[in-house]
Amino acid sequence: MPDEETQEKGRDGVRFTRRWLEATTFIELPWTAYDSKRLCVLPLLKAGKRKKYDLRGRFLHEERQEVYVENKAANKANNQTADYREFLANAYSTTAKKWADLGGDPQIEYIFVTSHPFGKLAEWSQLSTKAVMVEAVTQEGVLPNDVEIDDELAGLVAERCWLLVVHPKQERLTLDQAELQTALRALERKKYTL
Repeated sequence: MPDEETQEKGRDGVRFTRRWLEATTFIELPWTAYDSKRLCVLPLLKAGKRKKYDLRGRFLHEERQEVYVENKAANKANNQTADYREFLANAYSTTAKKWADLGGDPQIEYIFVTSHPFGKLAEWSQLSTKAVMVEAVTQEGVLPNDVEIDDELAGLVAERCWLLVVHPKQERLTLDQAELQTALRALERKKYTL
């Protein structure tokens, strides 16, 4: 597939994921890697390394936690297992870096969205556990040589990582923009961000 076609497919996938997640009425995602690249980037623990996420926003509730979204559109199980492992390792690394920089918990959540399930079905419920997080961080080599993995932090970040599968037909069940605006006014979820 030519690069231009691949990039356009990626844009379409990000647009759909953004609309789908915002239609839940619990999240707003005003920034994408395509139109607000620098706002979707987080530093990693290794000096000079960064991770660009596809979407960035916040949950619409009083705490207004930040959320970063990685979107992987696929019509079959392909590289999602490796992509997900990298996603987990990066989530740990970016959280650890922000924690060190801020001197406290940055309270970031991470969502991995794919359009096709992956891995072994019997292991699906284990994909967001601390054990899988530790394994991902170890395998991906995201830690500087002099830094050890923090077991407690690995558990916390694992709890903040979401794994969602969305089928393209979900678009037929998703609120459109006008419906979403009506719902948000009725639900008053945005009152904390206004």
